[in-house]
Amino acid sequence: MRVRFSIRDLLWLAVVAALVVGWWIDHRKAAEEAASHASSQLETMEMRRALMAPRSASDEGIALVAAARQCAEKRWHAHHAPTAECGNDAKRCR
Repeated sequence: MRVRFSIRDLLWLAVVAALVVGWWIDHRKAAEEAASHASSQLETMEMRRALMAPRSASDEGIALVAAARQCAEKRWHAHHAPTAECGNDAKRCR
């Protein structure tokens, strides 16, 4: 007994094979995108956790020094600011 395939049967086989390969490629791409999305969400959560973490004593000390420097700069600028009579020519009034 001999099995005979017509051209129509081979074309149907090609169509089915193309559909299976197309589905497999799409499924693989969707899985890669889902994995990429999950890893980016994990990185975002880790960054948020790091930003929300309580600061150490050294960080608080740095913040205090920065605040003191800002206050000193404001006082210096207030003392050395040009007066209304000087206008924009601060060099002339010093």
